Amino acid sequence: MNKQAIQASEVFDDEDYTDDEIRSFIEYYSNKNNGEYEPYCKAIVDCLEEML
Repeated sequence: MNKQAIQASEVFDDEDYTDDEIRSFIEYYSNKNNGEYEPYCKAIVDCLEEML
């Protein structure tokens, strides 16, 4: 399920992000949105952190 969530995330459509953009994505997925975390946010954050 983690792999499917990562593939479904639009974040990974373009891997030419700056470090600041990646940090913004990490911040987004690390915080609750409307009181809930995004599904499989930890897996997505882990992948984003590897990109730094």
